[in-house]
Order: sequence, then C-alpha cells, then structure tokens
Amino acid sequence: MHDHLRDEHREEMHMMSEILQGANEFYVEHDGEKAATIEFEPGSEGGEGPGVIMITHTFVSEELRGEGVGVDLVKQVVQYARDNELKVVPMCSFASSVMDKHTELQDVLV
Repeated sequence: MHDHLRDEHREEMHMMSEILQGANEFYVEHDGEKAATIEFEPGSEGGEGPGVIMITHTFVSEELRGEGVGVDLVKQVVQYARDNELKVVPMCSFASSVMDKHTELQDVLV
C-alpha cells in the first residue's frame, strides 16, 4: 500500500473511532463489537479513596493498533477525571506510559 493511501486509511479509521462510555470504561466499537477499551475503577493504590480513579486495563484490537486509539482512550479518561474533579492512578502499564510521555495529561495524577 502506498504511504498516501495508508495515511488516508489511518485517518479514516481514526475518524470512525467514536469513543463511547460504559460502566467504568470507555470503548470504541469496530464492526459492531468492542475493539478497544480502557477500564477504570474508584479507589487508590492504598485502597478505596474518594476523588480517585484507577486505570486498570487498556486493550486495542489488532485492527485499530497503531491508529492512536489507545492514546485517545487515555485522554478520554483524563478529561473525565478533570470534568469530575478526580485524580488518576494509572495502574495499567500502557496508560502509565502514555501519561509519562504526555505532560499535558499529568495534572490529574495523584
């Protein structure tokens, strides 16, 4: 595939990736099924704590990998935390890595 066509495909896939909210998760559907998810739960590293959510798991299917969907999911949780005046503990290694690289997301860290 030519680079131009690959870039167009990537943009098309990214634009189709509407982030939806479930119970303690955000997700992206692809072909009617969950193709990417980020899960979080209330609490803190030391146990239950008010005003804190822990990102516990991130998954992106092979079809969507490399499209930035995982990063978008982390950003969505950060925005959710900001909107709800919460702090975030990224227990998932992927989310932790994204937050380390993106300093603009670090204001919500515990």
